[in-house]
Amino acid sequence: YVGSGVLAGLAHAVINPSSSIPVIGASGAIFGLIAVLLLLMPFEITTAMILPLPGVVVGIILLVIEVLSLLSNPGSDIAHDIHLYGFFFGGVAAFIVDYDKAVRGLIVAAITLVALYVWVVYFNGLSFYF
Repeated sequence: YVGSGVLAGLAHAVINPSSSIPVIGASGAIFGLIAVLLLLMPFEITTAMILPLPGVVVGIILLVIEVLSLLSNPGSDIAHDIHLYGFFFGGVAAFIVDYDKAVRGLIVAAITLVALYVWVVYFNGLSFYF
């Protein structure tokens, strides 16, 4: 947790030396935990997003939100890149802790991502049911 936060803050400072956004790194630490949840406990049910969802779905949704937020509003007062750095370093930590389980989690995440893509693109997401 602490490692993801510190490394995410340092990565932001190194990559964006002229950034005027003050950073603490706590959000990077949280995203590090989300990466660990996605990779090491993909089927663990969590209510982090109000609805009970598997860890792999929560991780993918939050990762997609952060990537889209970074790409759509690069001049934002929120350092979205720190969230992504924290996610990256948390993922690295997951591979260090339990490599085999993290590889399986990564495979589950890839399959889930493809399934979500097919559901959204070919079945119009939730509008398919209404």
